[in-house]
Order: sequence, then C-alpha cells, then structure tokens
Amino acid sequence: MKKINLLCLCAILFLSCSTEDQPSSENSNKAPSQPQLQAPENDLFCTTDVQIFEWKEVNDPEEDEVIYILEISTTEDFKQLFFSDETGDISTTVSLEKGKSYYWRVTAKDINGNKSPFSGIRRLYTEGEASSNYLPGAPSLIAPEEAATVTGISVKLEWEAEDLDGDELTYDLYFGKTTDLELIAENVHTSFYEVEIEANNSYYWKVVVKDEHNAKTTGKTWSFHLK
Repeated sequence: MKKINLLCLCAILFLSCSTEDQPSSENSNKAPSQPQLQAPENDLFCTTDVQIFEWKEVNDPEEDEVIYILEISTTEDFKQLFFSDETGDISTTVSLEKGKSYYWRVTAKDINGNKSPFSGIRRLYTEGEASSNYLPGAPSLIAPEEAATVTGISVKLEWEAEDLDGDELTYDLYFGKTTDLELIAENVHTSFYEVEIEANNSYYWKVVVKDEHNAKTTGKTWSFHLK
C-alpha cells in the first residue's frame, strides 16, 4: 500500500510541475494598435523643405510603453529609406531635400518588441529651387468612383491633375483586369479616356502625368467592377 501511495504522490508532483512550466497563451503580450497618420496630408505640395510628420497616439492592450518608428522613402516600396527614426512622441520634424517626391509611414512598438502593422502610406512633394521645374501634381480620380460598379459596354475614365509651373500636361494610361497593368494610351492630351469593357470583370487603371520637361508623376491604382 505504501508503494502505491508513493507512486501516486510522484505522479501528482510531475503533473503539477509540468503545468506550471507551460506558458499560458492568455498571458502572451499583444502588439500595439495600427498608427493613424495625421499630417502632412496625402499628395501635399510642400512649400518648405522642413516638415512636421504627425500621427495619432496608439492603444496598447497591456498599456505598455510604446515608441514609434517613422520611415520616409523616395520609393513606394521603401527599399530606399531617406530617413528612419524611433521616438516616444507622436510627431517628428524632418528636413527634406528640395524638388523630390517622398513616401512615409509609421509603425508602433512596445517595450517587449511587439510591432503593430504599418500605417497607410502617404506621399508628398517638396518644391524645387526657383529656377527648377516642379513635378506635376498627382492625378485625382473623378470617375468612375473607386471600387464602383458600372454598367454598359464601355466606360469613360476621368481624372484631373495640376502643374505648379503651368506646363501643358499629357497622360499615359495603364489599364487591365489585374493589377499587372498594360500601357493602352500614351501622350493623351485630355484628362479622360473611354475604354471598352466586358461583363462580370473587375478592372484596374492608373495615370502617369507628364509635363513639357518630361517630369513624371505616377498616380494611384484605381478599380471598378462591371456587372
């Protein structure tokens, strides 16, 4: 009988130790929420090369201390970083180079190293020297509205763009059924273009704006769906 009791006692102790050693998923630390950008606004023409980048304070599930990582790049894929900085504040002042396009985003990180998803990406432009040529403004969507459902056998694509120099603008139009777009019209002088479409398909398109000096600005990829 004593031998059986001893075996039971060892089994209880083993199970007790095993349970304590296992990490609890309920106690795992969670990442902060995704930052929301405040300023500068998207597609802004900056009249000064010194800019204040701002975003909203994030929430952390465990109320951990949070730092923010600001990334500024000259390319949309962020493979060429112009600036990167960690800060406990919700704003950072950065000196940019004149006459360039920049993309920026922010992520939040808690004291345990857990990172939030990156914020959305915003783009801005800095004015060049007085004697230089400014980039054309990014095109703005007029019609059809983003992700709209349309009918018919053709659709009129419409956009608008401005140039600070007052240069005459031309447009290259990219279009397709996937985001792998094809150039379908080059050096268009109007800010609209009609395309033929087929039922039960989604379509994607973007516009490249060019001025008289062949300075180019590429717009966002827009989409619509045909019933």
